[in-house]
Amino acid sequence: GDVGRVVYFELTEEEVVERLTGRRTCPSCGENFHVKYLPPQAEGACDKCGAALIQRSDDTEETVLERLRVYREQTGDLVGYYQDRRVLTTVSAAGAPDDVYATLQTAIAKE
Repeated sequence: GDVGRVVYFELTEEEVVERLTGRRTCPSCGENFHVKYLPPQAEGACDKCGAALIQRSDDTEETVLERLRVYREQTGDLVGYYQDRRVLTTVSAAGAPDDVYATLQTAIAKE
C-alpha cells in the first residue's frame, strides 16, 4: 500500500552518544538536565529541589552503543527500503531543536 512520506532524522553515532550520555535526571522531582545543552546552575544538583542528579542506567555509553547496534541490526534496512521507493525525506537532527524543526519544515515544503 501507499505509505506516504517517511522522515528520517539523521544523526551521527558520536552525536547520539554525546546527547544520551550527557543526560541527567533528578531522582526526587524528575527534572531533566544535560551536562552540555541544559546544565544545572550548580553542577550535579537539581535547580528545582537541590537533589543530586543521576545518570540513568540506560544512558551509559556502553548501553547507548548497544542500543545503536540493535537499531542498525533491526531497522537499518528500512532506510534503504524507503529510499528505493522514493518516499524517504532525510533531515539532519544536528543542532538545536528549533533549527532541526526549521530544517524539517523546509524539507517538507519542497516535497
